[in-house]
Amino acid sequence: MVTISLRTKILLILLGIFAVYALLNYGVQHYVIYPRFVLLEEEEAKRNMNRAIQALQREIHGLEWFCHDWSAWDDIYIYAQDRNEAFAETNLTPTLLEDYKLDIVYIASATGDRIWSRDIRMTSEGYTPLEEFPTEGISVEHPIMSVLKAPGPYERVTVNGIIQTSAGPLLFASRPIVSSQHEGPPSGVLIMARFLDAVRIKTLEEQTQLKISIRHLADPNIPPQGKSALSRLKGTTSVPYLKASATRQYIFEVFPDYSNHPCLLIEVSFPRHITNQGRLATLFATVSLLIGGLIGLLVLMTLLHKAIVSPVIQLRDHMVRVGETDDLSAKLASDRDDEIGVLAREFDRMVGHLADARKKLLEHSYKVGKAEVAAEVLHNVRNSLSPISGAITFLRDRIRNTHFERIEAVKSELAQSSVDPQRAKDLNQYLVIFCDRVCAFLRESQGKLVEIDEDIVRIEQLLAQQDAESHISERPKERVQLGDIVQDAVAKTSFAIQEFLRYHLSVDDEARSQVIRTDRNALVQIIACLLSNASESVQKSSEGEGKVSVRAYREQAQGKENLHVEILDNGQGMTDEVLGQLFQRGFSTKQGEKAGPGLHWCANVLRMLGGSIRAESQGSGHGTCLHLVLPAAD
Repeated sequence: MVTISLRTKILLILLGIFAVYALLNYGVQHYVIYPRFVLLEEEEAKRNMNRAIQALQREIHGLEWFCHDWSAWDDIYIYAQDRNEAFAETNLTPTLLEDYKLDIVYIASATGDRIWSRDIRMTSEGYTPLEEFPTEGISVEHPIMSVLKAPGPYERVTVNGIIQTSAGPLLFASRPIVSSQHEGPPSGVLIMARFLDAVRIKTLEEQTQLKISIRHLADPNIPPQGKSALSRLKGTTSVPYLKASATRQYIFEVFPDYSNHPCLLIEVSFPRHITNQGRLATLFATVSLLIGGLIGLLVLMTLLHKAIVSPVIQLRDHMVRVGETDDLSAKLASDRDDEIGVLAREFDRMVGHLADARKKLLEHSYKVGKAEVAAEVLHNVRNSLSPISGAITFLRDRIRNTHFERIEAVKSELAQSSVDPQRAKDLNQYLVIFCDRVCAFLRESQGKLVEIDEDIVRIEQLLAQQDAESHISERPKERVQLGDIVQDAVAKTSFAIQEFLRYHLSVDDEARSQVIRTDRNALVQIIACLLSNASESVQKSSEGEGKVSVRAYREQAQGKENLHVEILDNGQGMTDEVLGQLFQRGFSTKQGEKAGPGLHWCANVLRMLGGSIRAESQGSGHGTCLHLVLPAAD
């Protein structure tokens, strides 16, 4: 099963949140904000189309006002009636079109006959009159001539707009010829027109600062894009069609002629500055938000790592270390006031309770084990002592019934010179019989002594077997601090020694902090035995102030790290003879005093724990130093 660390989980969650945030941000930018720029650009396109159409309409209206200025004039009103040459020579000059930037001027009578006309193309080679303005005249039924039948007031009567001719679209204005006071009836019709050619379109572009293209709907040279727009517009007017490329925005609209029929396809294009700015703005906003989100993610990850992940990892490592090393004395000692700090302190408290419970359990099991072993040994020894006791009782009774005092009386009577010979003979006979009985008793006693010896050997074997088993058995080991061991050891001593050590024992700081992995109970008993011996030695010495000290340091020996513990006192000291026998079985310097476990037992237990013990002294009166070497904890 794949395990994922807490740090990785939090990172994945934050990355997921960041990814969702990035997707939402992209969605908002792409589907909400950027379309607003597109709409703005489309609105701008529509405004630009309106500007182009308004510019075209201004051209038509300007032409209409110029035509109105000429048509409402008494001189031309009279000229349309009598066609006097003086007016024509004075006003209808060859430069009239150039002076007023007109392409066609057409004057028709009230019956539709042509009175005078001029076409800018007349001077060009291959000139052909327009069908819409024939040289013979225009029918009064033609819509352009409808101004003749329109009721007054005549200043408002006009027909203008665009008419498609064989020479191309034409802007025109048609007004009735009336007097200067706009009084009729009209004497004719004045038509002024301008071709909507490239020059005129260029003028519109300069006015609007737009790229404008105007083509007739029937123009075969309309580009594919225009044809596509035309198919979409389906010849309707006032409904623009928008088309955008990567760099330009296009808008198409159909413009009607003077009779309001679809006539021209107007195309306006301009650079896509708005959407480009929108794209840059959304890109900048997206990048800024992503960078901000990434920075926020990093800051959040750092804060989470510092506030949660790192303390949790520290707590986890501490728990794992306690589980691996079995060191229940290790404390995390967290000073945090949040849930993690509470958890750490509760774990320390739980480990402390567990350490106390294990300590009590080990002590109890140790005592129970000792009691069980002692009971078993005593049972076996008692079974072995029963025949010995019976044999000794038998020998004691036989010896008591032998009456050796009678032999003394016989010896003293025979020693007298006045003893009767017969009496002496009887006494000698008694001595012979007594000796025979004694010899039989001795032979019987010899058998009993052999049995006693065999039973004693059996007891020795039982004790030796128990001693060997005690050396082989694996003792429970735990990580402990030497300072705690010394403290528990002092508590194991007698009340008098505890009182003495309270004022005369010193343990250096380095020794207190040293950690070893050993059988706690056994080491506590060993240290208690050594401290008791040192205290008693100091109390028996009368030189100076008594002092017992414990110090410890680590050392390397045969590639292994050991803890070297020294217990020093300034007590009586020891001779070389005592030092040589100090750890032998049965040896004690406390003659007639109650003894503890003994140094021989301490040495054996230390060997079982993988350590050793030795003693050194400069002689009597110079104190003693006991050296304990134990394997150091990892």
